[in-house]
Amino acid sequence: MKIMQPILQSTIREYFRKSVILLVLLFAAGLIVGSWFIAPFTLGETSKIVRDVGLAAITLTSIIMALVLGSRLLYRDIKKKALYCLLTRPATTGEIVIGKFLGIAIILFYIECALHLILQFMLLLIEGAFSPALLVTLPYALLETYIILGVVFLFSSFSTPVMGTGMGIMCYLLGHAAFDIKAFATQPNAGISGTVAHILYFVIPNLEHFNIRMEIVHRMPLSFDRMLFSLCYGIAYVLVLIIASALLFRKRQYP
Repeated sequence: MKIMQPILQSTIREYFRKSVILLVLLFAAGLIVGSWFIAPFTLGETSKIVRDVGLAAITLTSIIMALVLGSRLLYRDIKKKALYCLLTRPATTGEIVIGKFLGIAIILFYIECALHLILQFMLLLIEGAFSPALLVTLPYALLETYIILGVVFLFSSFSTPVMGTGMGIMCYLLGHAAFDIKAFATQPNAGISGTVAHILYFVIPNLEHFNIRMEIVHRMPLSFDRMLFSLCYGIAYVLVLIIASALLFRKRQYP
C-alpha cells in the first residue's frame, strides 16, 4: 500500500486540477440553460425532466471521463515509465495499475459528487427543496463508471489506448442492451447468432443493473434484493477487471 500511495497521489494531483473544475462549470451551465429552455414545454413536469436529464448527464459525463483518463494514463505513464521517478523503491506493474485505477476512481467520485451537488441546487431553485432520494443513484452510477474504467484498463494492458477506449465504448453500449441480447438469444430460430448472443450476455457486464434512474425520478418502489444484488455484482466485476488488468500488465514487456 505504501508503494502505491505516491502513484495514487500523483494521479489525483495531476488530473483533478485539469479536469474537474472545467467539467463542473460546463455541466452547471448546461443544466441551468437547459432547464430555462425546457420549462415552458414540460407542462408542469420541469422538476422530473431536470432530475432525469441531470442524472443521465452525470452518468454520461463520468463514463466519458473514465474513457479519456483511463486510456491516457496507461499509455503515457506506464508504457513510457514516466512515474517510476516518483517511487522511493521499485514497484511492480500490477501495483502501478492498481494505484492508477484507485487514483482515477477517486477523481471520478469527486466529479459525481460535485455534479450531484449542482443538481441538488438546481432542484432547490425549481422546487424550493433538496431531493436527497437522488443520492441513492450515486453508488450505482459509480460502479457502472468503474466497470467501464476497468474494461479500458484491461484492454489497454495488452493493446493500444485506442482499442481500450473502443472496447470501453462497446462495453457501455452492449451492457445497456444486455436484456435485449438475452431475449434474442432465447429465440427458437436464433441459430449460431443465438449462441454468440448467449456468450455475449454472460461475458459483457449487464449495466442495466445499475440503471435505477426511472424508479428514483418517478418515485417507484425499488426491491432491496435487486439493489443488494446490483451492488455485489458491480463490486465483484470491478475486482475481477482490476486483478485481470494487473496480471496482464505484469506479463507485458516494455521497451
